[in-house]
Amino acid sequence: GKSALFAALNIGLGGRGSQNERGNAVKQYIKDGQNRAKIRIVLTNRGFGRHPDYDDAIAVERIINLTSSTYQLKSITYERERSREEVISHKKTDLDKLLTRFSIQLDNPIFWMSQNRCREFLQDLKPEKLYNMFMSATGLDFSRQCYSESETYSAESEKLMLSVRQACRDKIKEIEKLREDRKRVQNIEQNKQDLADLKSILRWLPIRDCHKDLRKHDELLTKAVEVYMKLKEGFTVKEKMKADCLQKFEQIQENKNRLNEKLKNLQIELKNLGKEKKNRRDEMLDIEQQLSVLERNHRILDAEISSMEQQVKEIEAKKNQGTHYNIAEAEAELFELENRCTAMKEKQFLAEKKRKCFETELADAIKAERSL
Repeated sequence: GKSALFAALNIGLGGRGSQNERGNAVKQYIKDGQNRAKIRIVLTNRGFGRHPDYDDAIAVERIINLTSSTYQLKSITYERERSREEVISHKKTDLDKLLTRFSIQLDNPIFWMSQNRCREFLQDLKPEKLYNMFMSATGLDFSRQCYSESETYSAESEKLMLSVRQACRDKIKEIEKLREDRKRVQNIEQNKQDLADLKSILRWLPIRDCHKDLRKHDELLTKAVEVYMKLKEGFTVKEKMKADCLQKFEQIQENKNRLNEKLKNLQIELKNLGKEKKNRRDEMLDIEQQLSVLERNHRILDAEISSMEQQVKEIEAKKNQGTHYNIAEAEAELFELENRCTAMKEKQFLAEKKRKCFETELADAIKAERSL
């Protein structure tokens, strides 16, 4: 009876008939003479790791028919001496999620092993079987299979990716070409629209030009009127200025006549001054000549005075040198020389005074000439 309970737990939680070695299909577990079989398994849902969608317990019911089987997942709530059940799901996927949550592995031989398989395993303990059992229990064989399939999928995906990339490049080129074609079409449409707009504008260009010319003529007319008014005002001002200028011209003419008379008088005075200037120049020449004569006489007198002083020195030297020389004669000669020297100095003084007078007259004459 233990293997039957074991098989009932396995099949009731969604196992296959071949896993329990009591039949190759689930329908073979139906009692002879019956059309259906029902397995009900109650799991507690209390403590750490409880399922939040269920209450105190979880009821798993599997109804097996000759052609198929159905599932019911119920939530059981215990209220004192009574219990209340509520159907949560009819899906096999929800049962698989529930088994995964509670770590119930139906395909793992560590968790589920039938009586016959256990006997065969114990009778023939070989490393190969232990290794296969270890690989199956830990899921490494499934992981290896997944890795192999992943490599195959990866290679195929790589090939597909390369082909897709090449196709994408081709498509991108086509898209770029289509974009260029679309741009050209858009440009053509835009050019058509621009051409239509330009044609519409072209119809109004003569009117616009006429309006521009009209505005220009109006502006020119306004400017001409302004210029005319300014010229009119300027003409009035010019007339007034002309009258003032005529009056000033008459005054200038009168002043001119007076100035002409003054000019004639000044010309007469200029002639007189020219004559006076000529006379002054003549006087200056005479004074210069007299001054030259005086300077020459002054130099002569200086030479004579120097000669007389030299003679006086010689006489005094002779007087001091010898007794044989006549003192009276020497004194007489010395007295005569002194008199002559005094006379010469007086002449020199008079000549110097006369020269200064001539120089003063010459300076006055030069100033008068410059003033003229």
